[in-house]
Amino acid sequence: DDGRSSMTLFPKLEQLDIGRNPKLTNDSLPDSFHTQFPSLLELWCDDCSFGPTIPNTLLQMHHVHVVRMTMNKLEGQLEQGIGIKYWNHIRVLAMDGNKLDSIGKGIGRLEYLEKL
Repeated sequence: DDGRSSMTLFPKLEQLDIGRNPKLTNDSLPDSFHTQFPSLLELWCDDCSFGPTIPNTLLQMHHVHVVRMTMNKLEGQLEQGIGIKYWNHIRVLAMDGNKLDSIGKGIGRLEYLEKL
């Protein structure tokens, strides 16, 4: 252990684009991934292989305003907690190109949502 797990590596980073990495899966991200970006406002994960659910560590990014997860491997119902427990300040939520068949109840509580 090099001590980095308890340290914030990118305290001022506001935008993160990890898209177009088809080898990125839910198992690729450490559980502490969200703790490295406390100021993150935009998360771009298009064209990766996340699924069948959104990785929990991404849901823990509480201050994001934009989340793009188009063309991943998400299936079934979109996470119920979005808008209730997760991503309460989201303005843009892009999930096209997945195999979602319904959205969670929390989507209706997103008062800042401009684009879905």
